[in-house]
Amino acid sequence: MNTDTLQATALLVTGDSGVGGLPFGDILNIGADAVTVETVAAIFWASATSPGPGREAKEIKGLPVVDSLGTTIGNVSEIELSGDRVNALNLHAGGLFGIGGNSFVVPVRSVRSIGPKLVTVEAAVETPQVAV
Repeated sequence: MNTDTLQATALLVTGDSGVGGLPFGDILNIGADAVTVETVAAIFWASATSPGPGREAKEIKGLPVVDSLGTTIGNVSEIELSGDRVNALNLHAGGLFGIGGNSFVVPVRSVRSIGPKLVTVEAAVETPQVAV
């Protein structure tokens, strides 16, 4: 993910050659059962010194989120995508082992930066907690 533009840059793929990335621009279609591309040459295979562009979503999930007042409001629990664009960050705060607490949605327009150790946002909107 490009954390400056909040855009997904590639799908992470694994194969006989190891781990690589498939740029979204080279994807013909994402179907229910397969992703189609013109050629396998579109995949850039990562090396130990060059893991590829951007950051993996798993690196962003779990990061603490701080609002414009400097208050930690939760941690990133999910990243909402529409195609290759980030729509929102879902946050969760409190609870025990993922049960209880509060869930929040931060629209992409409110995200100020995604750094290596935290995410800064303008504000978050609390969403209703679904009873399980």
